[in-house]
Amino acid sequence: MCRVQETARQGTLELPAPAGQHVMLMPYRSAMKNVQPAKLVIAMASPVTDNGQLAPSPADSHLNTGSHGPSPAAVSPFSTTTSASQGDAPSFTLHDLGLLHHWTVSTSKLLITHPKFAHIWQITVPEIATQHEFLMHGILCLSALHLAHEKKLTKSSFVREAAAHHTLAIQGFNQAISEMDEANSEALFAFAALNIICTFSLTRQLGEEAAGTSRRSMKDRILGLEWVNMIRGVSIVLEPVHRIIWSSPLRVMLDVGNWEELNPDAAAGDSARHLREIRSAWRGSSDAGAYDDILRSLIKCFMFVEQFDSFDEQALESFGHNQISSGPIMFILVAPDFFFMQLRQRQPPALIMFAYFGVILHRLRSFWFIEGWGKDIIEVVDDLLGDYWRPWTSWPLEMVEAG
Repeated sequence: MCRVQETARQGTLELPAPAGQHVMLMPYRSAMKNVQPAKLVIAMASPVTDNGQLAPSPADSHLNTGSHGPSPAAVSPFSTTTSASQGDAPSFTLHDLGLLHHWTVSTSKLLITHPKFAHIWQITVPEIATQHEFLMHGILCLSALHLAHEKKLTKSSFVREAAAHHTLAIQGFNQAISEMDEANSEALFAFAALNIICTFSLTRQLGEEAAGTSRRSMKDRILGLEWVNMIRGVSIVLEPVHRIIWSSPLRVMLDVGNWEELNPDAAAGDSARHLREIRSAWRGSSDAGAYDDILRSLIKCFMFVEQFDSFDEQALESFGHNQISSGPIMFILVAPDFFFMQLRQRQPPALIMFAYFGVILHRLRSFWFIEGWGKDIIEVVDDLLGDYWRPWTSWPLEMVEAG
């Protein structure tokens, strides 16, 4: 049994991934070399202060000691008052069976872009979930969110139901993390992947339910960055399970395709030209080098997504499980803490790049869980920056208006 807090504190891994391999959901060795693991775990439970620093958390003191107590807990930003113990007997209802049926016949099929990999979400993950209650709650959460997206008249009840399942899933995930071993590794990994999608959808749908689509509520939802903390935080604690996953039925989910081979300096085309032009927004800044590095990662994200425009059926099948929708997730995972701190402080260079990130999300709006995110991000950034910065935000605005 391996304790997560030990790997975070000491920087050692008991179960490293095979040499030369890279990871889509948790690419720590290469892409996340600038990330501080302990801080990302804390980020799930700690707000970011106005100066961009993570607020103190009781878990901070634990990580700075030699204690071998429980791992820092992930906290769902969508928490409800549900408090059922994961030690109790599962209490799934007939309605939950209905959600599972919807998952099987509909939701699971919409998480992939090639039918070759449909069995992973449709069959393999639910089979694992029959032995791990927290993963089943994650499945039911996403199924309810999909129904909320489809059935507008009953949306509110499905969103509340999804939030309740997400709370239970996170509670169970915390418990399983503190007992991480070979028996629960597949379930932990599958939930980390599932939680990324849940976070995108639940953040937006709960925000709309709570405060409508007002500018104020959109700013709070998008720039509060709780959704970023949830995606980055839940993923980073799972590196010790990689060795197990490489020999499991979920191994196809680890393949990042050609992400590591993409060279942003060689990027060509309209998008790359517009992206390079925004460097003038931070010319002369003491942080110019840091912004340039973030921009390179953003260009790489565009390259990853845009290459699929030229793929035929054979190329799509050979590329692997993680296809076009993985591009923006990769950027969220590889971007340094500095970028998100600058966003929190609403620094123009970071906001401008965030608007361009919105272009990528807008391109992927056909994925139901991403729908609306790109447009919201671009409009929030434009509203904050105003006319002065319009020369740098005009292209993202044009992309939204063009549909």
